[in-house]
Amino acid sequence: MEQPFMSTTFPPNQFLHQFWADNAKNYNYELFGAEICQNQTSLVFLSRLLEQHRPEVIIEIGTFTGGLSIHFGLYGALKGVPVHTWDIVDKRQSAAVFEKLGISFHLDDCFSPESDKLIRDLLATKRAFVFCDGGNKIKEFNAYADLIKTGDIICCHDF
Repeated sequence: MEQPFMSTTFPPNQFLHQFWADNAKNYNYELFGAEICQNQTSLVFLSRLLEQHRPEVIIEIGTFTGGLSIHFGLYGALKGVPVHTWDIVDKRQSAAVFEKLGISFHLDDCFSPESDKLIRDLLATKRAFVFCDGGNKIKEFNAYADLIKTGDIICCHDF
């Protein structure tokens, strides 16, 4: 007897086709109720990168509402990995969740002297996963790409 892929009212292959089609055009979903500005399939991809990479620190530039930060924070809480995220405006939906997950939210420009120094120090001492998704992705990427060591990963969203 063939096992069903999942319970749906239509064939599984149609469900998968619709899932991928929806994700190709719809980018603002939720992760456990927190708004994200990525599609759901990107979360699976990022989870896989973290799983294979095993970073010692996660650096996110561009927190916005914090949904992706929570995704990173869940990983960090489970694996004992510090998560730092920067934004110039606090639009987080739930600061309490950030606190419970141990996410370090920096209400600052990542290029301010203090924040830039912290990012550079983290990159110099830990295997890092850097996610550039702030207001100037090209500048963010270019500022930190030269500091990436063997074993580090730097990503850029919406480029």
